[in-house]
Amino acid sequence: MCPYQSEDARKLWSKACNFHRGANRNHVCGNPGACEQRFREAAVAESKWIKFVERWV
Repeated sequence: MCPYQSEDARKLWSKACNFHRGANRNHVCGNPGACEQRFREAAVAESKWIKFVERWV
């Protein structure tokens, strides 16, 4: 289950493999560095979205 609320962060999070997202523990990830990079990018996108929303509330 995706921990993010922003659409951009969700898209980035969904690009990580099933193993790293926790959907399939039997999957063998071929590029763990790329998955970790997607998680970092998703966290940044979520942070930007939260700051944007806080300004408008």
